[in-house]
Amino acid sequence: MAELPNLDDVFKRLQTSPGYLGMIVLNAAGIPIKTSFTDVRLTSQHAALVSSLVLMGQRATSDLDKTNQLQCMRLRSVKYEMIISTDASYTMVVFQDSKR
Repeated sequence: MAELPNLDDVFKRLQTSPGYLGMIVLNAAGIPIKTSFTDVRLTSQHAALVSSLVLMGQRATSDLDKTNQLQCMRLRSVKYEMIISTDASYTMVVFQDSKR
């Protein structure tokens, strides 16, 4: 697994962003390796759902164009927004208040 450089700095910087609610970093297997959430159950639930969503996005992107790869997804609901950045080694998910 590739090392995540300056991950603590990324967490600190994002925590000062307006509307920031939390952040989870998953390894390639979808297991949370770092999170700002204190609720383990919530973190595990989000990790499982995001991993599934990323897999569907990767398949859809590949089906549309075999030479293309999913890099980022942004989902917005009335209350929340998820920004998901994917890599071969890890996935980073940032949760924000969409009313910011």
